[in-house]
Amino acid sequence: RIQGNDGFAELTIGHQPGVDRVDWKTGGHDTQFRTIQKTRPDDFIWELQHIEDVMTGKTKESVLSLERGLETMLVVAAAHLSSAKKRTVRIDYRKGYTPEALELL
Repeated sequence: RIQGNDGFAELTIGHQPGVDRVDWKTGGHDTQFRTIQKTRPDDFIWELQHIEDVMTGKTKESVLSLERGLETMLVVAAAHLSSAKKRTVRIDYRKGYTPEALELL
């Protein structure tokens, strides 16, 4: 769940078998949602194919960024910590991609 001053967005993976759900609310309007039919392999197959192409030399340059991957994992870690502690978590990017960058509010 991403909470803002004027609303939220929340992703529920596996809302139903083969279905994810996104709920959001902004500006005092009613909560809206959209369901997305997909399977977990859909999430990663193209990325894995790209990594294989880079490793085998089929592709010379990668569009993937280690820094973006680290940032993504920091956001995932913040989400897990927030869920476990039932508290808001702030990410202090000045502390780098480390557990110390996560601050419970």
